Amino acid sequence: MASDPVILRNVEIMAQARRSLEGKWLFAASSFAVYLVVEIALSFVPLTLLASLGVTLFLAGPFEFGMVSLALALVGQGEARFALVFDGFDGLRRLGTACLAYLLTATLISIGFVFLLVPGVMAMVSYSMVFFVLAEHPESGPLEAMARSRALVEGHRWQILGFYLRFLGLYLLLGSLTLGLAFIWLIPYQMVSLAELYRELQRTEFDPGVSAVNGA
Repeated sequence: MASDPVILRNVEIMAQARRSLEGKWLFAASSFAVYLVVEIALSFVPLTLLASLGVTLFLAGPFEFGMVSLALALVGQGEARFALVFDGFDGLRRLGTACLAYLLTATLISIGFVFLLVPGVMAMVSYSMVFFVLAEHPESGPLEAMARSRALVEGHRWQILGFYLRFLGLYLLLGSLTLGLAFIWLIPYQMVSLAELYRELQRTEFDPGVSAVNGA
C-alpha cells in the first residue's frame, strides 16, 4: 500500500514563512490588524445576539478571504497590496461565496465540538484550506472548496493539528507576556505559515515522491 506523500515539517514551513515576511513584517502586521480593529470597534456597538451573529457572518467570511489572499501574495503568489484585505467584498458573488463558506464550515466545526472534542478538531483541520482554495480559485463554490480542502489535508491531519497547536502555544505564551500585543505579529505569522502549508500540500499532489521528513 502506497504511503502518504510527505511534506516539510511544521518547523520548516514556519521558517519559510519567516523568510517570506522578511522586510514585510510591518506591512503585514498593519494589514492584518484591520480585522482586529473592526472587531474591537464592533465590540463597543450595542447589538442584539441575532444582530451580532449577522454582523459576524457578514464580516468574518469576506475578511478571512481577504487575509488569505494577502497571505498568498506574501508567499509569492501575486503582488502584496493592502487592498487585498478587502478582496472578499469584491462583488456580490464573491461576498456571498465567502459568507456561505464561513457559515457552512463554522456550522460543521461547531457540530463536531458539540458531540466530542475530537470530531470538532478534525473538522477544523479538514476545512482549514477552504479559503485558500477560494482565494486561488474564486470561481469555485463553497462545497467545491470544502471538498478540495478535505482532499488536500488527507493523510496530513495530525501534522496540521500539530501546526495549530504550535501557534496556540505561541499565542498563549507571547500573548500573556505582552498583554496581547504580540497578536499583531502572530496573526500575520500564522496566516503566512498557513499559506506556505497550503503550497506544500499542493506540491505533494504533483510531486508525491519528494524527499522530506514528515511530522510536527
